[in-house]
Amino acid sequence: MEPPASVLPSIAPKTLLLPGNEVISLLEPTPLVLPPILPSIVKPPQTPRTLRRHLTIQELLRSPIRRTTKKKGKKECTRDDRLRIQSYYDAGLTVKQILAKLPNLIARQVYYVLQHQVTPQRKARGRRLVLSTLERKQLIEWVTTNKLTRRTQWAEIPASLGWNCGVEAISNAIDREGYRRFLA
Repeated sequence: MEPPASVLPSIAPKTLLLPGNEVISLLEPTPLVLPPILPSIVKPPQTPRTLRRHLTIQELLRSPIRRTTKKKGKKECTRDDRLRIQSYYDAGLTVKQILAKLPNLIARQVYYVLQHQVTPQRKARGRRLVLSTLERKQLIEWVTTNKLTRRTQWAEIPASLGWNCGVEAISNAIDREGYRRFLA
């Protein structure tokens, strides 16, 4: 709310005094009207909406359950499907012929299988074992043959079998095969 004009001090003089003591009255300045910076907000035309009728619980219970959206895509390609695709392709069938034999797949899945390995190949993790499975079996067979070999010190076992490995490898191999060493 603005105070009345009589209360506000006048910024611009209403008269002007010239050097010959002539008084000239000045016109009232008109306020400067600037165009709005932002365009006026125009509401888009609205179409009348149809009224929704809410169903009662009894109507909901009587109504059949339906899928509201269409299921997109085909089924996931299983390992067996990938193996079939590879074997069909190796037998000389084209992609169209493979799709005719496997109707639940799409062409992109067949092309993907043909460009990639059938099953995911993963590199073994961890440190490689010093003694192979065959060597572990030989070790257990040698250790369990008689009382003397059972009581042999672990440090002497590699030399007895002609292997180039340490005590820890022998210990891990016996452990991996499910055997334990106890005092006799």
